[in-house]
Amino acid sequence: MTASPAPPAEPVAFPYEQLLAYYRGELADRRLAAEIEQHLSTDPRWEAHWESIRYLDLERAAAMQDAEDLQRYLAGLSVAIDPFCKAVALSDGMILVPVVERRSDTREGTWEQWADHLDLCVYCRRMQRSVLAYRTQQQLGLTGPLLREWLLESVYAPLLASATNTIIRAVAVSVLYPTNEGFRAVQVGDRREDLASPTGSRGGKGAEWYWNASEEATGVLRTRGTQEGEPESSAVPALPRKIEFSRELAGNRGSLEVTFKIAESGNLVCEVALSLPQGAAPSPEVTLEVALNDQVSSHTGTESPLRVRVEGGKPDPEGLGGLGTRITVRQGQEIWDESAFKFGR
Repeated sequence: MTASPAPPAEPVAFPYEQLLAYYRGELADRRLAAEIEQHLSTDPRWEAHWESIRYLDLERAAAMQDAEDLQRYLAGLSVAIDPFCKAVALSDGMILVPVVERRSDTREGTWEQWADHLDLCVYCRRMQRSVLAYRTQQQLGLTGPLLREWLLESVYAPLLASATNTIIRAVAVSVLYPTNEGFRAVQVGDRREDLASPTGSRGGKGAEWYWNASEEATGVLRTRGTQEGEPESSAVPALPRKIEFSRELAGNRGSLEVTFKIAESGNLVCEVALSLPQGAAPSPEVTLEVALNDQVSSHTGTESPLRVRVEGGKPDPEGLGGLGTRITVRQGQEIWDESAFKFGR
């Protein structure tokens, strides 16, 4: 009989309590204290944890204050949502990485304008800290959050998540959940459809947009095995590799069709078509702009339909998960329509 291979070892959890006790001068075990000092002088992962709590009292006070300010921020979200906050929510904060690390401009404003906004906005400022901490965690291969986040994120994280979800519900047409095999789910408004379920809906209408994911599947997914003692196998349609959205623009300005699909290359593609009213060639020209994460493309003209295609990365959690697409239709400086789609993890 062939022995089954041993499962891979679980990553060792970081000893948060021990490092915290050392930081506070409460570690009585001298041998353990010496080991921690050795780690701190040789291991960048330990050093990152240590640096995160260098000013722990100030960090704790800031977290408590941010929690109070986030409650007030949430109360004001029903009035207006700042464009900077929209961009942060739709990107899960990732738009702040080039802004902070490379001082890059975005469509929302220059780096200087972002800096001014971050000084004033508790939501975006706390999202910035969370995203940069997560990047450090990923870059160093940490098995868990930084010690500072491990200690303090429960103070503000629920409020931060609530603010993000509130913004997304207000500004996003839909949340799509792409995988390498296809789209596993789609959420329009408060309704989420499981596209892997044989009984799930593959089309419908939200507040303003129609959506459709009912193109014929190219394969099947087996849901049960057929080994002895198991029920007979059953098949369900494969995950759809294309989802289409459409809507009429206000003011009889035409219609917009948005298609998301998993290309043969495995990348996620967004194709947008703006159909202008028949016989109504606009003057001046109309601009259609599509931003898929950090890939931006636009087309200006009077032809109908105006078309833009943008190809992003692979639909995995470290690629597109958490990010999204923004579509803008404008004539000169007048914005006709702005729509956002988010990719869920």
